[in-house]
Amino acid sequence: MKLLIDCCSIGYKIAYGMPALSYDGSNTHIIFGFLKQLLILAEKFSTSQFIFAWDSRQSYRKMFDPEYKRRDPDPAKEALINDARRQFNLLYNDVLPMMGFKNVFMITGYEADDLYCLDINATPW
Repeated sequence: MKLLIDCCSIGYKIAYGMPALSYDGSNTHIIFGFLKQLLILAEKFSTSQFIFAWDSRQSYRKMFDPEYKRRDPDPAKEALINDARRQFNLLYNDVLPMMGFKNVFMITGYEADDLYCLDINATPW
């Protein structure tokens, strides 16, 4: 069984719901919580085959609807979001590839939940 993971959805849930953890002065709670969630899913569904889908910073949805996900500025949330993006980048570029996952997707203009309809089977496992 292959599981399609909406990485940003899981990541933001952790960012807002888990107390901060840090290592060497940098927050790591999203990375920790994300990997812990993967273990839970792997055990629950008896699989280690994941497809990781990430939201692109640019979105066609925003192009068609400028109010899509538009929120009032909040400096405290802005700092949280910036740190979340830093940890997402580490997961996307370093942690998951270092763990041997090759099926990590981000396509400019799309959000993770848009990717289920694309032909991701073209990428070898």
